[in-house]
Amino acid sequence: MKETVASIYKRIIQHPFILLFAACVLSVFLFDYSADKYTPFFIVFFCVSTALLIFLAVYWRIKGTLTEGKIVFLITAFSFLIKLAYVIYTGLKVRQHDIGSFKEGSKSHAGYIYHIYTTNDLPDTFGGQYYHPPFHYILEAYWLKALTFLGFAFEKAQHYVTALTLFYSAAAGLISYRIFKEFHFNKTASTVCYALVALHPAFIIHAASYNNDCLSITLMLLALLFLIRWWKEPTFFNIIMVAIGIGYGMMTKLSAAYIAPAAAVLFLVKFISEKQKLKKIGEFAAFGAICIPAGTWWSIWIHEKFGARFGYVMQLGKNHDQYVGFRSVWERLCDIAGSLSEGIYFARGEKLGNAFHEYNIPGAILKTSVFGEWHMGEGFTVTEILARALFIVNILVVAISLFCMVYTLFKKFENVPRALKFSLYILYVTIMGTFVNFCFTHAHDCTMDFRYIVPTVVIGSIFIGIFLTSETKSRFVLYIKRGVVGAAVIFCVCSSLLYLLSNYAAN
Repeated sequence: MKETVASIYKRIIQHPFILLFAACVLSVFLFDYSADKYTPFFIVFFCVSTALLIFLAVYWRIKGTLTEGKIVFLITAFSFLIKLAYVIYTGLKVRQHDIGSFKEGSKSHAGYIYHIYTTNDLPDTFGGQYYHPPFHYILEAYWLKALTFLGFAFEKAQHYVTALTLFYSAAAGLISYRIFKEFHFNKTASTVCYALVALHPAFIIHAASYNNDCLSITLMLLALLFLIRWWKEPTFFNIIMVAIGIGYGMMTKLSAAYIAPAAAVLFLVKFISEKQKLKKIGEFAAFGAICIPAGTWWSIWIHEKFGARFGYVMQLGKNHDQYVGFRSVWERLCDIAGSLSEGIYFARGEKLGNAFHEYNIPGAILKTSVFGEWHMGEGFTVTEILARALFIVNILVVAISLFCMVYTLFKKFENVPRALKFSLYILYVTIMGTFVNFCFTHAHDCTMDFRYIVPTVVIGSIFIGIFLTSETKSRFVLYIKRGVVGAAVIFCVCSSLLYLLSNYAAN
């Protein structure tokens, strides 16, 4: 029995991304995504699978073989089940952003996919969501073609678009874990940080989203992983993977360029310190040959075809009921109490029972980071309690991550080169600075959604991991570390239970 379990486990961990993709594809044939709720078969499947994971955890623990790799496997499998559960009860018109309809003429995310599906061509008009780069929509359109080719009716197949975003979300977690390992975190830090990312509500929500956010985030994290690897081992393969991550990330959503300033700093530092500068120039040329065309062709194309300015983002206008530009800078940045006075959920104005539209950026971040723009868990007593607990512990986790960022700033760490650490701060400042600017230039409540800054979850987790791995003789710091682990565990438990049980809430 022991040999059989060990053999299966070794086979599984050798190809985790392939296995995750296979699990997503298999789920299409096993479960009905169009039901928008749990079916009896899924409930049985989830319970049996969870019981098996608990059995393996207990078995490995008793045998003394519960290694870090096995813990990561358990977290990966359980987080996949939670995301799959959320995908199954989250329908085509439920908790989506600008989804529209799968029909010609719908300038929405669904309409974009449908246009490519039916014409095999890029949009011939501009407006709505058609300003976005096409990579995500191309993949989704040909995924739809594959499903209909296999015999799925289109009305059914359109619900399975999220099988790909489910894969992207799960893959983003594994990529994050590999980023953590590049910093040589200890077992506790690696598994705690991985659990925070794998079970974070933002990644659960993105697993069921029809838009291009999740693929863009995943490619950004891929670029970050190989940027770190390139810094340690500057090979052509590593820098090409950075180029693919940034270039194809920008071909998915232009915000993937957020990682470019951090990459530029590392490129410059490495170039200055490198004796064989011609070799470095060759690497940078290879990077540019892939990244620049992939990242910029769409902006050039829509500029030439439709006259759209570079970096164009759709503007709702000042007459829209979501416009909050009349609020003062102090209200937008500092009036957290005003935001929280309306409750833990994102305020959407009188039509949805709120006294105002959300206007405070920090308040909106805290709310949407765990609930999106929706009232997750509302209407069911258990989930309402979980939602409030998650909101409170999320504030604690955010405070911990910020503390760890400040703590790390003034400390030297053997496994964290100063240039890499500095690049993480640059990446964080770039994302947050661009986001705040976006909130003011496009002053509507929807622009304050945490979905625009999800990579900060991974950046914050990196700093938490550095803190947990750091050596210290201070008993006070040791107590803080235990508190960090405890808060992370509570956060993951509340997040998992809320997004599992919200199927039974009104939302």
